[in-house]
Amino acid sequence: MEREESTAKRTRRVPDEMNLAEFPLTVMGKRPPRGVKTLTFRDEITDPETAERVPRELTVTGSDLLGLPTSYDEEVLIGLEELTHQASSPSRRVCFTPYAFLEQIGWERSTRNYRRLTKSLDRWASVTIISKEAFWSKGKRQRVRDVVGILDRWQVVGKNAMPDAETKTAFFVWSDFVWESIEAGYVRGLDVDFWRGLENPISRRLFRFLGKKFYARSEVPFELKQLAFEKVGVSRKHHTGQIKESLEPAHHELERKGFCRANYIDRGQSGWEVVYTDLRTETGKKAAVRDSLLLKQLQERGCTDASLLLRRQRNRSRIERAILNFDDRLCHGEKISHRWLAGDILSKDGYDFREGYKSPECLRQEAEATREGEQKSLARKQSLLKQTIDRKASAKAAFAEFWTGLSEVARKDFQAEAIRCSRVHGKLLAAENARTNRHFQVYLDTALLEHWRRTINGAPQAGAA
Repeated sequence: MEREESTAKRTRRVPDEMNLAEFPLTVMGKRPPRGVKTLTFRDEITDPETAERVPRELTVTGSDLLGLPTSYDEEVLIGLEELTHQASSPSRRVCFTPYAFLEQIGWERSTRNYRRLTKSLDRWASVTIISKEAFWSKGKRQRVRDVVGILDRWQVVGKNAMPDAETKTAFFVWSDFVWESIEAGYVRGLDVDFWRGLENPISRRLFRFLGKKFYARSEVPFELKQLAFEKVGVSRKHHTGQIKESLEPAHHELERKGFCRANYIDRGQSGWEVVYTDLRTETGKKAAVRDSLLLKQLQERGCTDASLLLRRQRNRSRIERAILNFDDRLCHGEKISHRWLAGDILSKDGYDFREGYKSPECLRQEAEATREGEQKSLARKQSLLKQTIDRKASAKAAFAEFWTGLSEVARKDFQAEAIRCSRVHGKLLAAENARTNRHFQVYLDTALLEHWRRTINGAPQAGAA
């Protein structure tokens, strides 16, 4: 029973409004950047009905007093969605107890956190979002150009300090747009315990965003800068290397916890692409098994930094190729170490194979061809042997029939003639002590059969005058 309850707790899902997960609404840091009160994100999507490209733009504006929402505020926002889901009768207005709410979102009960909570709710009530085709109205079944908020209002009873009892109450009211979207069912189930267990803010951001994209596909590609700038909220001043460095801890955490794996692909002039694979699907599980095997193979070859190599080189085929190259060169006497293998894995195009190299597939095909040739040769030999045995059996049966039809006198004459004409056993069979030889009957049968063949084939008799 305890095991079932813990499993249910780990998979507890909260309806997450999907518009709020499409673009970043918060900065990645724990404090609003000084002097920055507005964030703008842009992308393009393909309209499924017209197949036309539609540009989208979302602007998030904070107040002069409170600034932009932070990663702490995202935790509060998910908590508000959870409170709404737990309410006995769904409503825009949701009552709650701040004391219980702090425990629910995993914050320690303290005056500091209570003040942090109130400031967060202040921000969500004051932030303004401008959607230019960025939000989708499920009720109207179309993208909207709208200016909306997250909360219309919120209120707490009592002084603005840490409540001393659970009886202290508060309430918040969703904005009409957010509530209409929630009520229309434009939500997806968010594994809130998994989300709260993520340590990196970018991990949390990617988990919410990719959760939407994995709904229909187990692999989703993104142009790297587009993802980093417009979906995660990484600084636009970052170059490709800095973007990868910012995303790497999140990628590692999400992969380690079994959610997704990121693979970088160099598209040349088009820039870098990142492909995410859902590790919860069968395809993702196979990818995880492949990674586990590669990790073991690298460690067996002396790579103490095997995990780092797997993270730095996301192209698994390149790693497999490098291992084949390394093993082949070692087998042919080259003195190379695991450092050579690591260099091959991390090089831009990979090291060349030695001259005369044959891939395992080529060697397998050659071995298969040799095996097939040997099997065909054996089959031919067995066929010829069977034919010989059948001919001998047929000849013996025919001779037995011939011998049965001879009279006693004819048999003696035929036997004498067979001994006289035998090229191999004639002298032995004609000797006075021939019958004392233990092989006499075998030799006699052979001579009789040979003479019968000569007779029926009209061959000249040996020793005949």
